[in-house]
Amino acid sequence: LKLASEIQNNLLPSPLPTFPGYEIAAFSSPATQTGGDYYDCIIPESGVAILTIGDVTGHGAGPALITASSRAYFRAIANQCNDLVRIMHQTNKLLYKDMYSGHFVTMAVLKLDVKSHHCNYLSAGHSPTLLIHNNGSVETLTAHSIPLGMDNPILFDEKDEFNLLPGDMIAMFTDGCYEVKNSKGESFNQSRLSGLLQENRHKYANEIVTILQIAIAEFLAGADQKDDMTLFLLKRTV
Repeated sequence: LKLASEIQNNLLPSPLPTFPGYEIAAFSSPATQTGGDYYDCIIPESGVAILTIGDVTGHGAGPALITASSRAYFRAIANQCNDLVRIMHQTNKLLYKDMYSGHFVTMAVLKLDVKSHHCNYLSAGHSPTLLIHNNGSVETLTAHSIPLGMDNPILFDEKDEFNLLPGDMIAMFTDGCYEVKNSKGESFNQSRLSGLLQENRHKYANEIVTILQIAIAEFLAGADQKDDMTLFLLKRTV
C-alpha cells in the first residue's frame, strides 16, 4: 500500500504546468493510503491546456487501479485529439470494458485557449464546478452526462463555453471536499466552499488552496476523513 501510494502521488503533475497570465494550484488528500481521485493538466499543443479531475467510486487499492487506467486512457487520447466530446467518448469506451460491477468514474474536463481565454467545459456526472467571477458572482457548471464506465456509448448535452476575464477563477473539486463531515455529523457543504472561494478570490491561487485546506482541517477537528478530497484551481491573472 505504501508503494502504491508513492506511485499514485507520482502520477499527479508536479510541478504543475505554467503558462502566461494564469495560475494553477491543487491539492489531493486520499481517505486511505491510496485513493480514487486524481487531477491532471495536459498541454497537447502550444497555447492549449486541458485540465481534468476524476473521481472513482470508493477508495482504496481497487479504485486506485481504475484511477491509473482513467488517467492513462485520457492522456493518450487527449494528446491525439482536443475535442472534448470525442475524448470523453473514447475514454468511456475503454473504461467500460475495465469497470467491475457498481463502479464508475465521474470526470470533469476544461479546455483553455491561453491566447483567447476561451474555455470549453464538459462533465461526465462529476460534482458541480464553480466559475467565480472577479466581481464575486458565482456560476455553477453542472454535469452533461452520466459518469464514465456505466454505459457505452453515453450521450452528452451541449458543453459549456465561456471566456475567462482577469481575476476569474475555475474551481474543480471532488464531492469529498464538501460532503466531508465533522464529529457532529455536519457537512462542510458546497455553500461554505463557494463562500471561501468568493472571499479569497483576490489572493494567489496557491494561497486560496491553502486556505481551503486549513478550513476543512479545522472543520474536521480530528474527525476521520471518510472520502478522498481533491481540488483543482485555475485563475486568470491578467
